[in-house]
Amino acid sequence: MMNQNTAKLIAIGAVLGVTASCGKGVPEVGDVISTTLTGTASVAAPLDSATVTLYEATNTLGRGDVLATAETDASGAFEVVYPETTGAGLACAAGGAFVDPATNSFVQLGSVERCAVINDLTAPEDVAISIWTELVR
Repeated sequence: MMNQNTAKLIAIGAVLGVTASCGKGVPEVGDVISTTLTGTASVAAPLDSATVTLYEATNTLGRGDVLATAETDASGAFEVVYPETTGAGLACAAGGAFVDPATNSFVQLGSVERCAVINDLTAPEDVAISIWTELVR
């Protein structure tokens, strides 16, 4: 048989355990909720070490505020984590380098930039930034 003190300690431990586990995975006041945009950047081949900047898009699909930046890897892949927002966005890749498949030579892009429109920043899909997405914009 359990005495009253032991029963109280077990009850307090159970309440503390439930309380401690309740907050996991649930945002608290002051937490920044973020979203992730993934994709690839390429010209004639994948862009390595290009800087990808995600902007809020203006009504005319111009550049609004910068939301976040990331760098592409050797395969041109990137992942931009940004604060949750609504509306359209503009993902632009600048600089970087690639190996030209026709000549097998290394090409440094300098300040050359390509952009793609993101229709909905609340639920982004993988984006491809290329000369074709720049022409569509």
